[in-house]
Amino acid sequence: MGSGRGSNAPAKGAKGIYGVQSCSEDGVNFCGRFAALCGICSIAMFAAALMTKEWSKASELGTLPDGLSDIRYAQFGLREFCFETNVTLFEGQFLVCVEYTETIDLYDEITDTWANVTGCERFPGVCDRSRISEGAYAVALLLAVIGAVLSEKTEFNALFLGLAGCAAMVGMSAWVNFQEGQEAESGLKIGFSLGLAVGGMLISWLGTISAVLDMKYTEPEDRVGFAQDGISVCGRIGSMGIVAAWVLLLLAVTDPAWSQTDDLGIAGGLCDRQGDASCGDATFGLWKYSIQSPTPILGGQLATIELEYDEIITVVNGTSADGNERFTNYDVKSKRLLVAITVLISIVLLITADVYSEKLLLASILCLIAALSALVAMSVWVSFQTALSEDTGSKLKYASGGWMCVGSWLVAAATSILYCCNSMQLRRSGGGGGATAANSDA
Repeated sequence: MGSGRGSNAPAKGAKGIYGVQSCSEDGVNFCGRFAALCGICSIAMFAAALMTKEWSKASELGTLPDGLSDIRYAQFGLREFCFETNVTLFEGQFLVCVEYTETIDLYDEITDTWANVTGCERFPGVCDRSRISEGAYAVALLLAVIGAVLSEKTEFNALFLGLAGCAAMVGMSAWVNFQEGQEAESGLKIGFSLGLAVGGMLISWLGTISAVLDMKYTEPEDRVGFAQDGISVCGRIGSMGIVAAWVLLLLAVTDPAWSQTDDLGIAGGLCDRQGDASCGDATFGLWKYSIQSPTPILGGQLATIELEYDEIITVVNGTSADGNERFTNYDVKSKRLLVAITVLISIVLLITADVYSEKLLLASILCLIAALSALVAMSVWVSFQTALSEDTGSKLKYASGGWMCVGSWLVAAATSILYCCNSMQLRRSGGGGGATAANSDA
């Protein structure tokens, strides 16, 4: 590297550890590592914001044209809006969500007519603004991922995190424009999802500042370039694989559907089956489960109701219990806890590997352990799914959240192999690019 270190370089090369593979010689200081961590946090926040659906909320939406009458709590997401209303199956009000593009027929008390319109028509501007916001945050996510793949190159990380923050600002501005123009008795307020999106934007800029500081206080000759870092195509693909693996697990955690069935049957005592009638679709995730219920405001149409496992619900003319009690015969509580722990272990290991993604052997070992942990999570969930299928009207199948966990397991395992191949290739080279750079400096 620098001329002051030329005499030490051959010894490093002789051990097969040089340049970016050495923590003392990689040219990345505390600020650079902190910038990498900021990139990971921004990716997590952007991804979670895109997956969740509480971008704006109102405690009192009130009565609006086109059939929404006396609505209390309501929330708006990028693809759907939700409002609390009565359902036929349970006592009390529950959150019902409808996609903006879906046409629903509601009675309009203001005009004494039936309004058969889409959510885009009920809430002017929401579809245009949501498309802009979703596209901008998707771009921000992609830019942050590129920065994470090249996180040991602080100048590239600074550039891509800065651009990600700018894209996020465009998305935030578009959504705030809709929020300020929407009528509501209590006014629309920032929801959890928008808070994540704004937080991701601020953290990406914090990462940019930290990366710039790292460059400022690191001598140019101490930084390792692409030609001297010993990372091959396998290593770069592995770096992308690490990001993909932990992002998939994070999205799986936020997804309320790990398993699904077309007919809930007698499971949980939530349906009083009449003859051959179906009890409706149901899904099960780590934190929530969902069932379908006829909904008066939708003219008796079935609507999907998402419920938390610890939420006590009372079935009309039935029992009161939470989800853990209703599905206790299938060990849902203990199995969800075990799956959550193993998934969390995988995420922590993969994020650690991401921060030190240029350390090939370390990243390979961490990815292997993360893949094994994800495999345990999948096995435990399949045992719950199999037990529950005995009482459902149709067999449970893997849904989106479950497939994301499977995908993460496969990607983590493949990434471990790729990193191992790059590490072995690097050691066989006996010095490679790093030694060449050192010798040329000497």
